[in-house]
Amino acid sequence: MLRDYHAHSDKDIVFIPVGINYDRVIEDRSLVRRLNKEVKKRSAWFVIKTTVGFIFKNATLSRKKRWRRFGYASVNFGEPVSAKKYCEEQLIDFSILDQEERFIRVESLAQAIMKNVSAVVPILPVALMSEILIKNQAQWSSELELKTQCLERIEQLQQAGAPIDISSSAIERVLGSALAALLGRGLLEEKDKLLRMKVAEVDVVSYYANSIVGWQ
Repeated sequence: MLRDYHAHSDKDIVFIPVGINYDRVIEDRSLVRRLNKEVKKRSAWFVIKTTVGFIFKNATLSRKKRWRRFGYASVNFGEPVSAKKYCEEQLIDFSILDQEERFIRVESLAQAIMKNVSAVVPILPVALMSEILIKNQAQWSSELELKTQCLERIEQLQQAGAPIDISSSAIERVLGSALAALLGRGLLEEKDKLLRMKVAEVDVVSYYANSIVGWQ
């Protein structure tokens, strides 16, 4: 789009930062697995078996009234980024740059846009709880301790202007549901009413925590 863009005469190109987040991504394990180049590709039979098993499990839980929803899905929009304004401020004319220089300048703009995207990704309960579980992975914690740390983190995020929208009256229930969802998926281990993230599941838990890593 920017290779032949003339800021002084062409119509403006406007980029809209869009942040999307989910409490549960169905293909999370597959996405995490793809990052490990040494892991063998799953067979078609494994994919079919896993998919059928997933559907059967949820259908069974639904009939037993034990089925839980997959939590929240949320979308947020940031301030538009004008290519015309960017070119004027940076004194750039993409159309006259050679390829190497243009790629460098476009990458700089892309990084600025991605920073804006990161700032509007909604902070959801599972991502928040995942962050706390990773922080406490070396020790056993009670549900109350985990929720208390989440509340402290929520206050920090709100002060920083992070996009988090959990009403005070629903915090206890929402955090409890997030913890129950992670426990139900087998990502946590439980002993004497204490909880801890399973070491073997750190990649999946990190997958959700990483969605809000920009607010460290």
